[in-house]
Amino acid sequence: MGVAYYIVLDTDAPGFDASVDGKTVGKGQPLLDTLARTQGLPDLMQFLCVDDDDESADLAEGLDLPDDSQWHDSAEGQQYFARLAIALRQQADAGRHADLIAELDDFAVVLQKAQSIGARWRLGMDI
Repeated sequence: MGVAYYIVLDTDAPGFDASVDGKTVGKGQPLLDTLARTQGLPDLMQFLCVDDDDESADLAEGLDLPDDSQWHDSAEGQQYFARLAIALRQQADAGRHADLIAELDDFAVVLQKAQSIGARWRLGMDI
């Protein structure tokens, strides 16, 4: 069983594709959360929203998640994922994290596009 994160937008713009695989970010979550703390950033869970009728609701049970009505500014999200990618690139073992860096870049690109249509975002989780 694996976890994948994906971007949820507060709008359905025709032709807008917010899909990113998200499995590498799911596998790298512990590393990303540690890295986020060293950068003074919140961990990924602060952006997660799980629907009560979603399969992932059981997995998220007992976690301190944001209110399900909370949305985040796309520009801030783009900067968040870009900063994590930059911090990973600066690590001595950055080559080992090439797939994770690429996926963080993909998240940042989607959020940059989301900003251009005025969309807000949050993270969803597939298991």
